[in-house]
Amino acid sequence: MKVLRNQLVLPLNFEILIDENDPVWKLTEICDGLDYTRLYDEYLRHWRIIYTVILFEILVFAYMNGIYSSRAIEHACKTDVRFMWLLQGQSAPDHATGVDGQHLCRLRQRA
Repeated sequence: MKVLRNQLVLPLNFEILIDENDPVWKLTEICDGLDYTRLYDEYLRHWRIIYTVILFEILVFAYMNGIYSSRAIEHACKTDVRFMWLLQGQSAPDHATGVDGQHLCRLRQRA
């Protein structure tokens, strides 16, 4: 006998699933006021899968939550609603993209 399973349909607006006191709100508020000119100059990938600013926000949010592995960040982008919301409808970056972004952040720290 085949078991029918009800499928949960997530709303297109992930905001309603995120607690109003979640740190992701403060992060986006701060990031919206930043000047990303130098970041764009350093991260020149014409074929990039994900926007530079979104990648930056994902990396910062991952670090805020103790997630440092590029594979763990990739997994969080596919399973955590807050990361999905930060992605703004874009596909989750693969772990290689995360490594590129992490390398960029390390370069910026030295500058």
